[in-house]
Amino acid sequence: MNLLLRCIGIKNGTNNWANSTLNIYLNNDYYVGLTNSAKNMIDNVKYYLGGYNDVSITKEEVYNYERKIIGNDYFYGANESNIISKIGILYLSDYGYGANSSCSHVLTNYHDEICTGNNWSYLFI
Repeated sequence: MNLLLRCIGIKNGTNNWANSTLNIYLNNDYYVGLTNSAKNMIDNVKYYLGGYNDVSITKEEVYNYERKIIGNDYFYGANESNIISKIGILYLSDYGYGANSSCSHVLTNYHDEICTGNNWSYLFI
């Protein structure tokens, strides 16, 4: 778990995707190694870098924090609020919105069959 957290940029009390090892790898070494055909399918995208410090939150609430629609306490220091790059990872809200619409409780409780049964993002966990 510690290695994963370091790869995605969580270390020393920071959470900075823009400078993370994984982001740099995906958008440099990995991207460069793709075929030209694959590169032509990938465009620059704005990735929002907001977040929340607790998973006892609904998908709607975390979406708002990710995009800085609400709250301003969950950005570490001078981290950017968004970046433009080609490759990113799933948002926490993607996991919530990938579940059945009847799954409406906080994200920490998304382990039941209602929430995982047809959740496309659960298949990758």
